[in-house]
Amino acid sequence: MRAILIFLFFINICHAYSQDLNNNYLTNKANRLCENGRRTLLHSDFSGDSLFALFRNNKPILAHYDKELWLISNNLSKIFQFGNAIEYKLSPNNRFIALIDYLSLSADTIDSTIFKIFDLKNNKIVVNRIITDYAESGSPIIYDWSKNSNLFYFQVVGVQCVGGIYVYETNTNSLKVYNLPWFGGCYDYSINTDKKQLLYSDYILPIDGPPLADTTKLHLIIYDFETGEKKIIKENLGKDFNAKWIDANTFEYYDAKLKQRITKKI
Repeated sequence: MRAILIFLFFINICHAYSQDLNNNYLTNKANRLCENGRRTLLHSDFSGDSLFALFRNNKPILAHYDKELWLISNNLSKIFQFGNAIEYKLSPNNRFIALIDYLSLSADTIDSTIFKIFDLKNNKIVVNRIITDYAESGSPIIYDWSKNSNLFYFQVVGVQCVGGIYVYETNTNSLKVYNLPWFGGCYDYSINTDKKQLLYSDYILPIDGPPLADTTKLHLIIYDFETGEKKIIKENLGKDFNAKWIDANTFEYYDAKLKQRITKKI
């Protein structure tokens, strides 16, 4: 029995060492694409034995189409997608990749948001949507996947920061929008990607107004996307909550009265 455990331990060490060598090799391949200042590496993620790397092309062939998402492996390096302002998120199970981009017909407006989901296991696009719900909107905000890779969240921001939060479900291959007009201007918030809940402060930051006053009352609220229910959790006086979900059932926030961060379970 001891010999078997030692053998398994040795195999695990060899596998980890091999994976490190492969990751270093792929990272070097990505860095070589930046030689002579042609590209700038923005960020990258490993997916099995491959690497997704997002670059800014400093010498693009098409103006304004300077973002390139590359798929790099041992035997190939190719552009997976390119566009105007591509951002992406790889699902925790490495099966899906969500991609957000936008179309702009002028230098001052964003006219539509492009949303795609790629099924990497079956090598196909399962969602390809052009969203025009919020004309002349701001840059879309990409959030994250749920831990089980079933849900993906992003936001399309409209005029005066009012927009919709979109949730894609892999099980049903469906995209649903939650229009939250009261959410415009909120800056202190956190999304529970596992339970479809929004933890936020109801204080709206004035565009050109004064900073947060010491006498201003702020309320920390949990909003349920499915039921529309709002539940007040805490009140602060003149201080942001800096609210944050830790896991699906736990969040933390700053308590102005106690002058410390509090962890709370639901």
